Amino acid sequence: MPRYSFPFIFLLIFASFSSAASANAGNNPERGTNPTISLSADGSQTSEENLEVITVTATLSEPAASSVRVCFDTSGAEPSDFSLGNIFVLNTETCFGDTIPIGGTQTTITVVARDDINAESPETLSLFLISNQTSPGYDLDATPLDIDIIDNDITADIELITSDVSVSESGTTSATITARLSRPVNNFSNFCISPSGDGHPFDVLVLGLNNTLYCNSIQAGLTERTFTIQARQDTEIEPTETITVTLIPANGSTQTGPNLTIVGTPVSIDIIDDDVGADISLSVDRPSLTEGSSDVATVTATLSQPVNNFTTFCLSGSGDAFPNDVDITPGTVNTFCYGIPIGQTSGSFEVEPRQDSIEEPVETATFALRIDPNNQGNPATGPNMNVTGMPVSIDVIDDDGPITADLAIHKFGSPDAEQDNGLAWEILVENNGPASITDARVIDNFSTDTDNIQWTCMGLDGGNCSSASGSGDLDELVDLPIGGAVLFEICADLRVYIEGGNISNTATVEVPVDTADPNENNNMSTAIIDDIGLFADGFEDIEVAPNCFN
Repeated sequence: MPRYSFPFIFLLIFASFSSAASANAGNNPERGTNPTISLSADGSQTSEENLEVITVTATLSEPAASSVRVCFDTSGAEPSDFSLGNIFVLNTETCFGDTIPIGGTQTTITVVARDDINAESPETLSLFLISNQTSPGYDLDATPLDIDIIDNDITADIELITSDVSVSESGTTSATITARLSRPVNNFSNFCISPSGDGHPFDVLVLGLNNTLYCNSIQAGLTERTFTIQARQDTEIEPTETITVTLIPANGSTQTGPNLTIVGTPVSIDIIDDDVGADISLSVDRPSLTEGSSDVATVTATLSQPVNNFTTFCLSGSGDAFPNDVDITPGTVNTFCYGIPIGQTSGSFEVEPRQDSIEEPVETATFALRIDPNNQGNPATGPNMNVTGMPVSIDVIDDDGPITADLAIHKFGSPDAEQDNGLAWEILVENNGPASITDARVIDNFSTDTDNIQWTCMGLDGGNCSSASGSGDLDELVDLPIGGAVLFEICADLRVYIEGGNISNTATVEVPVDTADPNENNNMSTAIIDDIGLFADGFEDIEVAPNCFN
């Protein structure tokens, strides 16, 4: 048996004690007791710029007798800054996607930096083996495997600058604003602005940005992006107004970034108005027009000074000659508007008499400039016009004689053979021309000795009755074309029996106002029924009598 010195024995005892302590140290049993799994990698860093793929290898110290599952955990770098490949998750633990096969000694995963847009300091990803979900019966090397994650994002300042101080509705109509970075960066740099002020949004347009969010971006490697403020042309007289443009910090869907610090101050642009007002008034070159002549009156709208907008003047017409007795050129008599071109001071329209065949007194057409004081959207004179002066009037002198028609009325009467004490009449009204007549008036007031008066009316040859039937005295309007007629049939009773007496009754026809009848001798007709008592016994013939509706 060999002899050992004391120091050697002490060292042997100390080594045995240390091995026992290691064997009892949690998840990291001492090597040598079981086969050992350890981690290694083919690189020590991966960057956002180059995205180097690092292969991490789990190695078994001796060939596996059965397939070995290897699981691990990480610390250090944020999970959003790297990606792991060929892994799977088992009961919340992350494991190598492939097991170490029987007879094999290795399995691998990959690690690669994840490119983002956040400026960050370098980070270190630590991977370490865990016993949970790792196949039992193996010792685990407790040494973490470190891989550095290198960021490539750059920060910069951003500000708005412009050399323009104002825009106007005419002349210099736009201003250029530049969003400028203090240095190039390696990502698209988004910037968003907030426009404000009394000139926005009605008096300017913001061009070169998203119309909804007012955003755009500066391409990677560049330092500037421009957009434009353009004056909006309108017709309203306004004071000088301002639009102020401000960069918006990160805020939901509208933000400036990433990695950008807003510096400087908002940019303000004045909007200069160019609209001019003027007085406008009407005049006419002649006071009257005569039907049947070549007379033309020119109505002119005149401005007190030239303006820089197309001026519209709209008119309204009134008077007993408007609209039926005049024609407007150009335009219509109901709604008419005209224009005065930019730089000019007047515009006009013409009024002519309209030829007709109606005898009329002198009539007047009056024209006034139309305004829309309550902004109801009606056609009106403007913009920026102050209506002065008075409306203009034009007399229209008639050249027509009266309308003529020869109306004739015929009345026949007799006792009614069908009933005792009955009377019957026919009234025929005719139009012998030369003009058709509307609303001729037929009048017949019956004797006070009659009662229960009933009548009917029927048109003949185009004639028309205003009422088909009625009772009592007649006072009816009828229409009579040339050659047309109407026929009235009337039945009545005697109030008191008149032995041997008579009943006299007269009917008349009248032409309407403004119409003449060249033969008034036939405008009245009288029917006398004699010897009423002779017919009451029924033995005498009745020559002229209607059937009284039987």
